[in-house]
Amino acid sequence: MKQIAIVVGNKVFPYRKELLERLALSSELHVYGIESVFLERVNFIPLRTIKMFGIYFQPRLLSLLFAKRYHRIIVVGNFRYVTNLLILLFGGARVVSWGFWQTKSKMANNLRIWIARRVHSNILYADSHASLLPSSCGIVVARNTVYVEEVDLNAKSFNSIIFIGSLTKRKRLDEFIPVFKGLLALRSDLTFNIVGDGEEFLNLKSAVERIGVSDKVIFHGRITESARLAEFYQDACIEVSIGQAGLSVPRALGHGVPFATLQGAISGGETDSIIDEVNGFIKPSLDDLSASLASFVLDRDMMVEFSKNAKNFYDDNLSIDVMVDAFESVM
Repeated sequence: MKQIAIVVGNKVFPYRKELLERLALSSELHVYGIESVFLERVNFIPLRTIKMFGIYFQPRLLSLLFAKRYHRIIVVGNFRYVTNLLILLFGGARVVSWGFWQTKSKMANNLRIWIARRVHSNILYADSHASLLPSSCGIVVARNTVYVEEVDLNAKSFNSIIFIGSLTKRKRLDEFIPVFKGLLALRSDLTFNIVGDGEEFLNLKSAVERIGVSDKVIFHGRITESARLAEFYQDACIEVSIGQAGLSVPRALGHGVPFATLQGAISGGETDSIIDEVNGFIKPSLDDLSASLASFVLDRDMMVEFSKNAKNFYDDNLSIDVMVDAFESVM
């Protein structure tokens, strides 16, 4: 069985568990990082980390530059982890980059291109990220996703709008609350479930009370258990996050819940999975989004169709099976 190393550098977060466990079925997998969720089949190697001036140095990783036992070394392309960068630069043809995309730094983008031309291949999170790299680079797209248990779309009730995530300013939830009040004028049975906590909690609570919708906007706090989150999704007609759309997008689609956001929302490529007016809404302005949602929440047939489209898109493009196949193609 081939030995494969995955260099995360950072923590291994729970949403990566299913991917790593599945990859470990076909290889002897060693994962390097600061800390990890429990991984049954994976050999996790914890790293002592030295932090200096906002960058991270992990001395143990330097041995990978000389270790011959690994058939492939897959490295997360986070340059703040300077030892990740050193492996990408000098690890040779066994190395696979994971997660490059274009940023505002011309110097960093040029460095990514230089690396991409020299490594074995490059795993990207989205089709749109491929524009950064020359076509001659070995490019594999493994859309960033999370594992979702099978759901029963026939049991959905479409009685709520949902937000799941940290309550931060960049999510722009405060701007959506007046929009929700307008939707209530059309459908008085709607509820807005906010699942998460963070720095904006008190401001959002005050805004909800000031606007007069405190009986319809429910703050549930931070919930991470998949089964409990599934209950919220079962009741939801759509998930909304106008300022940022990350891994909440595939999680919503996997539960058969469309996603609504604005063009230009902060994203790691996950917005590529939103097809406007098909499995969600991605609009140029909040006024445009408000108008679309006003029609959507009144049309049960549209809600059912969007729900099916969301689930079908997840199954075809975002399931863990699809992500595993992409990784195994370069392993």
